[in-house]
Amino acid sequence: MFDKNLLINFGIDLVAILIFTGGFYYHRHKRRDLFVTFTFFNIAMFIIVTLITHVNIGIGASFGLFALLGIIRLRNEEFSNYEIGYFFGCLTLAMINALGKGDYRDLAFMNGAVLLSIGILDHPWVLQEARHSKINLDAVYTDDAKLVRVLENLLGAEILHFKVTNINNVRDTTNVSVNYKKNHQSY
Repeated sequence: MFDKNLLINFGIDLVAILIFTGGFYYHRHKRRDLFVTFTFFNIAMFIIVTLITHVNIGIGASFGLFALLGIIRLRNEEFSNYEIGYFFGCLTLAMINALGKGDYRDLAFMNGAVLLSIGILDHPWVLQEARHSKINLDAVYTDDAKLVRVLENLLGAEILHFKVTNINNVRDTTNVSVNYKKNHQSY
């Protein structure tokens, strides 16, 4: 079962995932916990996909393994949208490398495409550094201009977009989903 191609594919996967999670994710976002989670998830998925393709375990068991991912996802902390992107990248690299059949030019191209994509898409020079938060304010705001001033003052940021998600006149609160860009002097 452990042939030369499998070991080479696993080596390629390790290099690719360490560039992906260490070179891109951890370097830019500094979350050790997710660096470890993403890296180990990739390695585990590589092994699972390899087993599914090399051992006759049946389609039901294969679907069951992937259904476990949904259960794990529902029981743990919520990922941000960019973390979900990284999560799918880890899954993609594992699948590409586990299913590779010895054509290393194609494998290099596909790994390179994933790495280049995240390298560009998550680079701070490509897209402006925007943040997103859900904020609960202890007052009711029905005047958008006043709400923007309150949010700018609270966040020390330029408000790019906001959406009032709930106004509670009984408790005197306003819930807002806001996209903003931090002012450099507020760091």
